[in-house]
Amino acid sequence: MNKEHQTHVKKDSYVKKHKNKKIKKNFKISLITISTSRYHKYIKNIDFSDEAYENAKEYLLKNNCKIIEKRIIDDNKQNIEENILELIKGESEVIILMGGTGLTKDDITVETTRKLFDREIEGFGELFRQISFNEIGTSAYLTRATAGIIKDRVVYCLPGSPEAVKTALKIIMPELNHILYLIQS
Repeated sequence: MNKEHQTHVKKDSYVKKHKNKKIKKNFKISLITISTSRYHKYIKNIDFSDEAYENAKEYLLKNNCKIIEKRIIDDNKQNIEENILELIKGESEVIILMGGTGLTKDDITVETTRKLFDREIEGFGELFRQISFNEIGTSAYLTRATAGIIKDRVVYCLPGSPEAVKTALKIIMPELNHILYLIQS
């Protein structure tokens, strides 16, 4: 084995060993849909669809996660902050926000949430946009999807698109155990 290959093998075994410490199942996850139009239908008891939530729920349940909260709120800074801070105090280990990551004046999820982060996980948004580019082309750079740590919880800001949620969860799930291990140690 050459020296470069040996270094790569050592790194791979370190990553596997480190990532597999205290493997956890049944992550406690809260889902928040951020959509003013859906919120108004919700409070008026009008039927509506929330495909992003349904996609997230289906994917998470298949991956042995426990959805402990499901909320629908409007695109309102105070509501976003209050809901995140309330969930941080509860059982949620992971909070996934769906919606409000675009470029319209109502899309305030990212800047509102980012102010609460103790640390941002920049790589999530970068990787999400890269993979999205391969799926949908250049419009992928219009999302400001991101993730961060608040206390010992991980918070994801995802687009409200049902397909974007599927893409994001394929990125989130393989690293979730590792992230929670690192921030809760």
